[in-house]
Amino acid sequence: MYVFCILADPVCTARSNIGKEVLVGSDLTVSCFFNKICPKIIFRDGEQIKHEQSPDLNVVSVNVKNLTKLSIFTCKCKKDPEPCGIDIAPGYPPDIPQNLTCIRKTESGNVTCTWKVGRDTKILTTCQLWVLGGPPHFYRSVMNSSRFCFATFPIIGSMSQLTLRLNISNGLGSNVSGPHNFILSNIVKPSRPNISHVECFSRRCHLRTDNHSMNLVEVKYRVKHQIWESLETYAGRSLNISSLRPYTTYEFQIRRKINHTVGLWSDWSRAKEAETKEEAPDKPLDVWYIQEPKSETCFRIFWKKLSKSEAKGKIQRYNISVQTQKKMNSTTVASNITSHIICCHPCSVSVSAINLKGQSPAKFIELRSPGLVLRIVSRILSNKSIALFWPMIAIAGNRTEYVVHWYPVGAKEKIQWIRVVDTTANITDLQPEKCYQGAVTALRSSGPVMASIEDISTWQSVPEQGPGLQPNLKESESLEVKWSKIPQSKIRGCLRKYSIYLEDDSKDIKHYNVENTKKQYTISGLSPGQCYKLWVTAWTDAGEGPRGICLPVCTPTDCMCLFVCQYITDPQLYLTIPNRRLFCFI
Repeated sequence: MYVFCILADPVCTARSNIGKEVLVGSDLTVSCFFNKICPKIIFRDGEQIKHEQSPDLNVVSVNVKNLTKLSIFTCKCKKDPEPCGIDIAPGYPPDIPQNLTCIRKTESGNVTCTWKVGRDTKILTTCQLWVLGGPPHFYRSVMNSSRFCFATFPIIGSMSQLTLRLNISNGLGSNVSGPHNFILSNIVKPSRPNISHVECFSRRCHLRTDNHSMNLVEVKYRVKHQIWESLETYAGRSLNISSLRPYTTYEFQIRRKINHTVGLWSDWSRAKEAETKEEAPDKPLDVWYIQEPKSETCFRIFWKKLSKSEAKGKIQRYNISVQTQKKMNSTTVASNITSHIICCHPCSVSVSAINLKGQSPAKFIELRSPGLVLRIVSRILSNKSIALFWPMIAIAGNRTEYVVHWYPVGAKEKIQWIRVVDTTANITDLQPEKCYQGAVTALRSSGPVMASIEDISTWQSVPEQGPGLQPNLKESESLEVKWSKIPQSKIRGCLRKYSIYLEDDSKDIKHYNVENTKKQYTISGLSPGQCYKLWVTAWTDAGEGPRGICLPVCTPTDCMCLFVCQYITDPQLYLTIPNRRLFCFI
């Protein structure tokens, strides 16, 4: 049994008067020819458009001006779902083929050529490569999205030279170039080599490659993620790279070529990583010290860690040697330690970094209490830097070295220092709203001389909070006020002074300024039986901060005082005086 399907004729046919592929910006007419009489409609890219009715009732058309993009035109009878249509693609004819390159890969023997079409034609464009010099052969491809064409073909017989011609064409035209001549030996590209193994010592690495003949080799290498260096050499299956750094991770790649004048370079091998071995560090540590408060014989020494290139290995520990007039003592500390307290006088100290291969050279510095001179001058350069200036402190005929050190107030463990020979220095990486102190020390053979750096800051705000209070009535007419320190992070600059405020019940306020180094003050001349509000504020160069906790206090009397202090948070405060109890209620 057979089943026959009869396809109905389309209701209409769509045509363009200049074809389906047109030059960008063309004017054209699209017409639809219907095979029956019906109400007709035309769409462009899905939207209905107006059309012209020709004298022939079966034909409708639309005029299109300046077509610049692909457009889809469809026609149909108003009550018939089946349409007809045409796609009109604007584009350009191809340019002359250019940038022809050809390579012959050694592993296959085939030749692969690529060439550029020029500007984007915007329409389907085909490419042809003709191999001449014998019976002509041609190879066809289609332009890719990058506007390149390519073709791969075998070498026939014993050809030593290639002659090629290129053709590019589309519906709007064609273009040719050539002949192009290539000597086969000049376009041979070796296969990509492979680094099979890398063996490293402290300052050189030995590379082994695969079984391919290497001939001329280019090696490029670098410290990981840094800039490449390269060298060329004639070599077999092994290569030596010297003048490397100890304890450093390197990346290596190689490529090969027949010789300097023949052939092309291969692709680079995949990168191979290896680390050179350690060496003993050969740079002395930079060591400095600060005298411990209230001690003439105790010092805190600090040292800077060596960089990875200076350490030449993983630092395992530090060796601290103390030389006195009678003996030498040594101790070790862990590799994460960078300071140590030493008590001795007179004495010298050195610190050495130790890795698996040895230790850095010892360089002793003498621990001495410095003499003091006038303070230095500072000038703010930015939110992160300050310039320092100080008077010349030098021995006639000799150049004096100065050590400038600084640290945040209350955080000596964050000390930093630099060594200079001028009478000026810029200290950097400072934090706004931090207060710093330190010193400039002149290293003289007759003994160090120090100029102190007191309370410097790049930028300040008023304190974030006030001090806590601890009032104590010593007698009926005097009040001893004590307060706690404000956390350094809440001061937001350098603390300059405190202000104590005392307000009586008639709203009269007295205030007392106190040096920033003090934490207590005695107020005298108070009236017996009087109640007050008491609070303390702190100041920086930016101004006065908010009041701390407000406390009510009353001088002794036989009566009981009632007084309100709005800032107290406890429900009831008791101030106990001998033989009396006073109350302040909130």
